[in-house]
Amino acid sequence: MQDYCKMLEVFETSTSVDVYISTVPDEVTEDQKKAFSEMVVKIDKPASQCTLHDVRKLNEAIIANSGLCPHSVYISGVANKCVEVVVRFPPSVVGWVLAALTPHFMTTHHLSEVTLDGSQLSLLQDLRYDLNDKLIIAGRAGQVMRAASLLNSGADIQTEDWLSQTPLDWASRYSHLQVVRLLVSRGAQLNHQDLAGCSAVMLAAWHGHTNVVVELVKAGANLDLQSNYGSSALMMAARGGLTDIVVELVKAGANLDLQNNDGDSAVMLAARGGHTGVVVELVEAKANYYLQNNDGDTALTLAASGGHTDIMELIKAGANFDLQNNSGFSTLMLVARGGHTHFVVELVKAGANLDLQSNV
Repeated sequence: MQDYCKMLEVFETSTSVDVYISTVPDEVTEDQKKAFSEMVVKIDKPASQCTLHDVRKLNEAIIANSGLCPHSVYISGVANKCVEVVVRFPPSVVGWVLAALTPHFMTTHHLSEVTLDGSQLSLLQDLRYDLNDKLIIAGRAGQVMRAASLLNSGADIQTEDWLSQTPLDWASRYSHLQVVRLLVSRGAQLNHQDLAGCSAVMLAAWHGHTNVVVELVKAGANLDLQSNYGSSALMMAARGGLTDIVVELVKAGANLDLQNNDGDSAVMLAARGGHTGVVVELVEAKANYYLQNNDGDTALTLAASGGHTDIMELIKAGANFDLQNNSGFSTLMLVARGGHTHFVVELVKAGANLDLQSNV
């Protein structure tokens, strides 16, 4: 999943319950959200007898049975009446979703409506939030006093949501420094990894929260854990051009030369993105910029591909200009293709082989 599910708002009264879970990025506009197609799932059960656990199970069932992650799942209902679940998908995939869910859910006379099969109702219980659910919400919302009160009342500091994210993960992602400090002081596990393999320090680095990264580094977080994709906190910061975070992670001893599942290292990611400041820090820290990724590219060829000649200036010393990637392109070919005359002249003067040929 490209983005994490987010619990945006929870309302609970004696007469009704509303839960809204979304994977829509914060920057998506209201008009864009309205463009999503909706599918209604009706649960023949009073709202007062459903749980947040049910919402998670529904979300998991949709993902498992369709292979697609809903943009949002919205449950609304009066306490003593049946619950309606509105599942929103981009218009282009609704047909696929309905086709995938048909064996598992009974469709009604409206194509856009499906009803949970009776066999699914065994998952349903009671829609009241326990202490652990509330602690996750407090972590996401930055409610430090509420989080402390919930912990004092017995909430599990390591409770996980449907993405295996803990209160510390949420607080780190949203830069709630005081909540992070509270949870760390109460013994939260720093190196827990969620379903995507991300730890708290990765989430903080990915979202650009230098202060949280510093706090977690100080607390002893493992900086060399890698996500399911093979990314480390340093790679995430390098990819995003987050120089301040890169500086802190390098200073704390993060491994500079880890490679992700594509074979990219932190300096490769920075070079590809044109993040000169990050490349400077990594080169000065002695990152190996001769490494090759799965495509045979180095930091130099990636910089050349993007036309980032300032980065090429930084890493050309000692580089093998005649090294060819898996497509057969050398550095000279790449800068020539990009029209960078100055660098073509420099490479020719440096003795780059003019007779190499690519595979295409």
